Amino acid sequence: MKLVKRRRLPRHLLLFPLSWTRSLFTKTIREAAANVHKRLRQVEYRTQAADHPILWTGGEQASYYLKFYIFQVVDEEVFCPL
Repeated sequence: MKLVKRRRLPRHLLLFPLSWTRSLFTKTIREAAANVHKRLRQVEYRTQAADHPILWTGGEQASYYLKFYIFQVVDEEVFCPL
């Protein structure tokens, strides 16, 4: 997040956490944003397509591995909701 350039309009950050659980990833990204004084606005969250079905056996990591996030990243003092 430190590499996202400061601008008046929100910048986008795309993340593809393949091997993390959703709860661990969201906790980590929330802490990282707070650490660099950025505000995140989740624009989209998706999982794998139908050709990669999520099996409900074997735990979350067994087949629920393709995740995709789009966030808008803005400095806390420049936040302007859309």
